Amino acid sequence: MDAELTARRGLIDQLTDQGSIRSARVRDAFERVRRTAFIPDAPLEEVYADRTHTVAEEDGVKVSTVSAPSMQALMLEIAAPLSGEDVLEIGSGGTNAALLAEMVAPGGSVWTVDIDDRVVERARASLGRHPAPVPVRVDRIDAWEAGTPIAAGSFDLVEFTVDTWTFPSWLPAVLPTGGRVVAPMSICGVGCGWALEKDDDRLIGRTSFGGGFVGARGAGAEGDEPEEIRSDDVVLAPDRDLETGWLASVLSREGEATGVVTHRAIGSSYLPLFLRLLCGSERAGSIRSASRSKANGFPGASWMRTPVWLADDGLAVIDHRVAGDGVDIFVRSFGSDGPSLAERMAERLRTWQEGEGGPIFEAIPVDAVRKAAPEGVRVLRRGSWEFRLSWLA
Repeated sequence: MDAELTARRGLIDQLTDQGSIRSARVRDAFERVRRTAFIPDAPLEEVYADRTHTVAEEDGVKVSTVSAPSMQALMLEIAAPLSGEDVLEIGSGGTNAALLAEMVAPGGSVWTVDIDDRVVERARASLGRHPAPVPVRVDRIDAWEAGTPIAAGSFDLVEFTVDTWTFPSWLPAVLPTGGRVVAPMSICGVGCGWALEKDDDRLIGRTSFGGGFVGARGAGAEGDEPEEIRSDDVVLAPDRDLETGWLASVLSREGEATGVVTHRAIGSSYLPLFLRLLCGSERAGSIRSASRSKANGFPGASWMRTPVWLADDGLAVIDHRVAGDGVDIFVRSFGSDGPSLAERMAERLRTWQEGEGGPIFEAIPVDAVRKAAPEGVRVLRRGSWEFRLSWLA
């Protein structure tokens, strides 16, 4: 057995053991794709490591990457491409297009597009070294730009591999009823992705997943969102504009924390819990530590974005501390409005149990909105789309 095949099968076994690969079809696709064709300049142990690889940078900032194999496997399991399907990938690195091509063979097709000439040229060269079993087209296109040729297409599946602030306006027209979309799209600063299905004039998603992606550029770049505000090491991304100095004032007045709300095993996923907090009409946002230092981190010595609820003069934030073989979850309060807000947040957490209910994420073109969202549904208007987040009890 040659060294690359050994490395590839070692990665596949690792991804299977950790649950990223769950189906024979995804496993078979990984078995047939040689990652060295797409990452030709790295040592074999790095090519088959479960990590991202930078494709392009601008001013020292990553603008394109080859996603970690575990994330590619997770999205393929969620998207479940079928033989004979036509797939559009937005954000091209080449590797994922090759995996998609293996899964839609025979009879399907893959069209992968990117805004960056460097990325497109690299993907074409890589796919030239690794011929696909179905047609794979690679083009330089800004997928959000008006008049894009994508709008004349038809696809069973559209997969975004860049973080999307909003969807392109053409998306509903290129999907049949039951057509699927898999896309990273953060809510109130909390990074997550969604698998959605077209139903009439809207997309409905009930499956979420964690993960981070580089942001879309060009016409799809993030639009007008409230700016982050900062006090020392603490950075707050609110869902509406706040005055300069508001955060420092509130944080200087810490109130009593709630008692333990729930206990979680170390290493368990927080994403469903975070989404449960963001479902509803409360003023919200996310908070993180700028330094990523455990010594200075907030809340709970974490640099990750964590949901907060906001009031006129206060905030409540979920926090945790190590306890035995897991972590205790509680809520901290700040400012005069913080204590009552914290009790409400704690009650929301008490009603949440893993496996009971789940998030529903709806994407509706603004011109197709016929009535206001029901009470208790979080609504975000971004570009030509209205997004609604609720919780199915």
